Amino acid sequence: MLEFKPIRLSDGEAVREALAESGYDGCEYSFGNLFCWRDVYKNEVCFHKNTLFIKNQNGYYFPAGQVDTENALFLITEHAKNNGKPIKFATVPKQKLGELTSLSEGKASSPRDLFDYVYTRESLASLRGKKLHAKRTNAARFYEFCGGDFTYEPLTEYNIEECKTLSFNWCQENNVDIGNQKDSCAVDEGLENFFALGFVGGMLRAFGKPVAFTYGERLNHDTFVSHVEKAMSAIQGTYAAINTEFAQNALDGYVYINREDDTGSENLRKAKLSYDPIKMIEKFTFEVKG
Repeated sequence: MLEFKPIRLSDGEAVREALAESGYDGCEYSFGNLFCWRDVYKNEVCFHKNTLFIKNQNGYYFPAGQVDTENALFLITEHAKNNGKPIKFATVPKQKLGELTSLSEGKASSPRDLFDYVYTRESLASLRGKKLHAKRTNAARFYEFCGGDFTYEPLTEYNIEECKTLSFNWCQENNVDIGNQKDSCAVDEGLENFFALGFVGGMLRAFGKPVAFTYGERLNHDTFVSHVEKAMSAIQGTYAAINTEFAQNALDGYVYINREDDTGSENLRKAKLSYDPIKMIEKFTFEVKG
C-alpha cells in the first residue's frame, strides 16, 4: 500500500534524487515547486522501494526514480480505490503517456494552460535577433532611465528581506489580496525557505532601491526552472532587464531556461510568447476509465 504524507523540507534530498534520475522537463517535477505550492494544492509524496509517488488535490503525478510503470499503476489504482477516488493523473510527461495508454484504457487531454515555455539561456541573456528587437528596446528603456544608477546582485541573506517587502508592494500595486492569492503564498514560501531549498536568485536596484527580483532552481542536467519574476512598474523595461541580467549573471552553464506555464492568463501568455520560446513542454492529464 502507498502511504502518502505532506511534503516537507526534509524530503528534499530523496525527492530531488528521484526526479533527477527521471529527468522530466515539466516545471511541476521540481522539489521547490512541489514544496512551495504544497499548501495550495495539498502536495503529498510517498516512496515505495526506489520509486517516488506524488499526488495532490488534482490527481497523481507520473512516478519518478526507478519506475516499473505496470506495478506503479497497480499501486496507484489500489490507493485510489481504497480512498474512493478516481484514478486520475494530474500531469504526465509527453514521453510517458504511451506507457500509460498501453496499460489501461482512459481519456487523455492536453490542456494548453499547462504547457511550459522554454528558452535558450543565450537568447534571454543577449536578446539578440529580429524577433527579440522589442525586448531589447524595452530593456534599453530601463537602462536609459537609470542612467547607470542601477545594480544587479544575487539574492543573499543580506537582501532577501527586501525581496519580501518588494513582493508585498507588488501585491498592493497589482491589487492582490495577499491573504487569498495563491501565487503570493507560493512566492512567500520560496523567499522564506530560499536557502533551505537551494534556490538561486537575483535582484535589480535602481537608484539604490529594489525594483525587481527573480529566483528558481535546477530542473535537470541542462535546464534551470525560473519560478518567480516580480518587478515594480514605475520604470519601463524592468521585467526585461531582470530577466536578461539574471540569465547573464547567474545561469552560465545551463542550455535552457524553463519559465513555467501561463496559467491560462491571456496577458501572461502574450508576455511569455514575446520572448520567442524555442519550445513548449506539452503535458497531459489522464483519467483511467472505470
